[in-house]
Amino acid sequence: MSGAANLSFTRRVPTWALAISGAALVIPVLVSVLVPEAYRVYTLLVWLLAIVPAFLLAYHRGWQGAALSLAAAMAVLSTTQAILVFTGQQLENWTVLLLIVGLFIAVSLGVGLVTELLHRAREEAAELALMDALTGLPNQRYGELFLEKEFEAARRGRALTIVLFDVDRLEQYNRAHGYTAGNEALQTFANVLAVTTRKMNLSARWGGGRFLSVVSSADIQGATVFTERVRASFLMSQPRYGPMSVSAGMAAYDVGMGTPNELLAAAEHALFLAKAAGRDRDRVSERRLAAGGRSAS
Repeated sequence: MSGAANLSFTRRVPTWALAISGAALVIPVLVSVLVPEAYRVYTLLVWLLAIVPAFLLAYHRGWQGAALSLAAAMAVLSTTQAILVFTGQQLENWTVLLLIVGLFIAVSLGVGLVTELLHRAREEAAELALMDALTGLPNQRYGELFLEKEFEAARRGRALTIVLFDVDRLEQYNRAHGYTAGNEALQTFANVLAVTTRKMNLSARWGGGRFLSVVSSADIQGATVFTERVRASFLMSQPRYGPMSVSAGMAAYDVGMGTPNELLAAAEHALFLAKAAGRDRDRVSERRLAAGGRSAS
């Protein structure tokens, strides 16, 4: 999710585009100075080049409307130049033409810029709506959407395992050290998840001290490796009022599951087993154990 709102103004324009743009701006000036007779005949065609940099910028930014209008302007100038040459006429007041071309470029790029700003603001708002304010991880709503998508992929044959984490004894920690310290502990664990979770997967805050990791294209064994790595990293990144531990419940997609909620229920039951066994450990859903899976110690 972190990538939303990346209509970045820091994207570098390719070197070839800069070279073409520079040439397009220099050529009209050189032609007007070095070949004045040809310039008077082909004024429109020469100044058509001045639109090229604006067109390349609009195309690079993805401003489709601006790029289309600038391309249309180049087509109109080319057609008009052809008509003038065919009829033997010349354009006398090219200063007016220059002003018109400049104004058209400014308006087209201005519209493109405003459109980009609006899209950027909309995507930033959408990202904030799907982000947990405390931890910076995706929130439960985003996690649900991601899980639904991966669940459908699992029904088509791709492996899927989820891990439900719960920070142990969070309420006692809050009572002993205050809710600010508890929030810091949650942020510490969230940072561990953010670093450990692969880009193709997703970890989200599930409310309170719970976090959900959706491990795509992985079976219980692969999810166990991920879970143990998370728990080990958290042990090495203890909050300042530590020590703290985390329990985890794992569940893999089973062909008998009809909805993502059934998969979540299986992971929640496995988490309950981990808590009941003394916390600071992970357990696998009993449903998968009956199907031949194995629990992690």
